[in-house]
Amino acid sequence: MTKSAIVGHSMGGATVAQFAIEDQSPLRSLVLLDPAPLAARPALPAGWEDDLRARFASGGATRSPSGAA
Repeated sequence: MTKSAIVGHSMGGATVAQFAIEDQSPLRSLVLLDPAPLAARPALPAGWEDDLRARFASGGATRSPSGAA
């Protein structure tokens, strides 16, 4: 499968973020535009936020500066 950039806005932002938490293998990048709060989603695993931050910090995921194209 080709890696893709996924973009989500509002509730779509929360949806694609949860997708990224569950399976990063098809992702090249993730763009969130004013996402709905993720903490309210009941299906998130314990420690999801720390895990996602650790992946960005380790280079397992990449983060563009705010406003970057």
